[in-house]
Amino acid sequence: MDVILSMAAQMGYAVNIYRSLNKFTGPIMEPFRRLQDRLNLNLPIDFSPLLALLAIQFIQSLLFRLL
Repeated sequence: MDVILSMAAQMGYAVNIYRSLNKFTGPIMEPFRRLQDRLNLNLPIDFSPLLALLAIQFIQSLLFRLL
């Protein structure tokens, strides 16, 4: 979704939507983007959304077990 909105924002469409979405997802995705860069995988695909989603699900399952 980020890719589609970033292309739309470059063409002049949905700039405000892209900025708003990036305000919320940026702080979550940035550590995983840095991790991927640090591992120097040189992959053409950004796996940070997948890693962020897995981390959120892991934290959620831990919280449900504790509560």
